[in-house]
Parts: sequence; structure tokens; C-alpha cells
Amino acid sequence: MSSTSSRPTESRIMVRQVERLVLRYRAAGVAGLVSGRRGRPSHLTLQDLLVKGLAKERSRDKKNSLSSTIV
Repeated sequence: MSSTSSRPTESRIMVRQVERLVLRYRAAGVAGLVSGRRGRPSHLTLQDLLVKGLAKERSRDKKNSLSSTIV
């Protein structure tokens, strides 16, 4: 017996979401199932990501300096 199962994987999608997808499929076919955000830029900019990265780095540095003073 193979290690992979022939059963489909369980989807964690709610009944209401399935109903919305069915309506979109009936209205627009397969194209209706594609995300409406496709092709649009993200709300996060490179600047936002860099600022978040620097904030994490500074936070990590503070934690390291605090732990070295306590020991």
C-alpha cells in the first residue's frame, strides 16, 4: 500500500463561502473564481516592510541587551 492517500484533503471552508463561490461561478464561470485582487498592488510597500523589519531588529536587540544585564 502506498503512503499517500487517495482521499481528497479536507477543506476548511465554511458553507457560506461555498455558496458565494457557487454564485460567482454561475455568474462568471471559472473566471469568477479568480481573486478580485489579482493584478493589483499590495497595500504594503517596500518601505512598510523595511520599517517593520527594523522595528523587529531593534526589539530583538533590546531583549538581548536586557537579558545580558540581568545575568
